[in-house]
Amino acid sequence: MISIFSRCAALMCVAFLSTANCLAESRVLYIGDSHSVGEIGREFERELHALPDVKTGFYASCGSRPSSWLSGNGGGCGYRARDITGLAFGRPGKLPVTTTVGEEGKIVSKRTDPIPLLSDLLRQTKPDLVIVELGGNLVRAFNETKGVNDDGKACQSDRASVEKSIRTMVAQIKQKGARCAWIAPPHSRAFVQRCFREVYTMLESLTGETGCTFVDTRPFQHYPDLKIPGHLSRKTDGDGLHYDSLPGGAVLARDIARKAFAQLRPVLPGAAVQTPNSGEAASVETDHTDKNASGAPAAVVRGLPRESAVPIEGGN
Repeated sequence: MISIFSRCAALMCVAFLSTANCLAESRVLYIGDSHSVGEIGREFERELHALPDVKTGFYASCGSRPSSWLSGNGGGCGYRARDITGLAFGRPGKLPVTTTVGEEGKIVSKRTDPIPLLSDLLRQTKPDLVIVELGGNLVRAFNETKGVNDDGKACQSDRASVEKSIRTMVAQIKQKGARCAWIAPPHSRAFVQRCFREVYTMLESLTGETGCTFVDTRPFQHYPDLKIPGHLSRKTDGDGLHYDSLPGGAVLARDIARKAFAQLRPVLPGAAVQTPNSGEAASVETDHTDKNASGAPAAVVRGLPRESAVPIEGGN
């Protein structure tokens, strides 16, 4: 149902603006994993909000893979979202592990967040462009405390299903008439590098086949090596995967986001307009006032439960 607020806004647009201006508004849907829950995603969201006449739906779930957005099951280690109306919600940190009885009576322990289906987000957001920041959870990491980077095991035990999920995601995006852009994960110290290269080759090949713009973020930053070889300190060395886990690493994360944004500029709505953040070290805070303050009901999105959600710190 279209709210009275929405009807009034549409009438005002017709009354005071030209039809061309009313139709000029573009929409972007962004989905990502823990990099987007963190500072990389926050900076990218700020850049998107600085684009003129662009509305953004932003959804990030820690631990998610391409298949997560097709099944509705996330990684269970936190999420952050802002719907197309500007309403922000999320939950930091990990959920407790739940134990269920699976097939043949096996005990299955897992930690998952329900997240929205891509098909639902496409229908509700009606995007012109979909930006996907996924791939890090397809790469096998190693235990740095053991110091063995590569044990020679296969990188992907489910390669065929991974490829199918990526193709399905892009196909759903294209079926809605939207453009597609895929941001691959940045360099990380704790990845098995052979597996990292293998996933990159797969992502670049599949996105090329499907006509999806591909962004290689590896050259943007290099995750620092251990300060003391063979000795891991989370406090000084970070977690080996996320740049904002490093002391002062938020600056590096924002740099990655800005460089990725610059790579995508040719396909972004309003690309011809220079945004305040481009080429600058400082980020721009944008007023994300809840557009539902008039009492109009927010769109209901499957997953990302709002009853347990918390406001996004700082409104970003």
